[in-house]
Amino acid sequence: MEHKVMQDVNGVHLIPGVRSFLDKIPNSSWGIVTSGTHLMATTRLSQMNIDIPKFFFTADNVKKSKPDPEGYTRCAQELGFEPKNCVVFEDAPAGIKAGLNSGCTVVGIISSHTEKQLLDMGVSFAISSYDQLEVHIVDGKIHLRLKD
Repeated sequence: MEHKVMQDVNGVHLIPGVRSFLDKIPNSSWGIVTSGTHLMATTRLSQMNIDIPKFFFTADNVKKSKPDPEGYTRCAQELGFEPKNCVVFEDAPAGIKAGLNSGCTVVGIISSHTEKQLLDMGVSFAISSYDQLEVHIVDGKIHLRLKD
């Protein structure tokens, strides 16, 4: 079944601006936490031509899946950051809950939920495109800001 799902690329697309956003962030400063299996996640990333990050957490290497915060907590720890200094980008209620419960700041991605719904779930703000964000790196620290 998983193999059949992986071959179906309908609806698989990059969120606008994500590639240029990732190009601005040092590889050692970000990771992926997904509820999908390792095989599913690596296949999807390959289909979108995105390299597998060094910090990569899937259903196969966490004991508890979202909404448990384990994935985000472990990712922050391996990145060498306190969760309070990390930002999670999420579009799903379970992921938003996991991000918030880990102590991270959560930015909602508008897809299957509206901006209002995401805000009601507790995200700091919501975007439909990564082009809405300004990225500045100062003294090795990444600063994100919502464009005016």
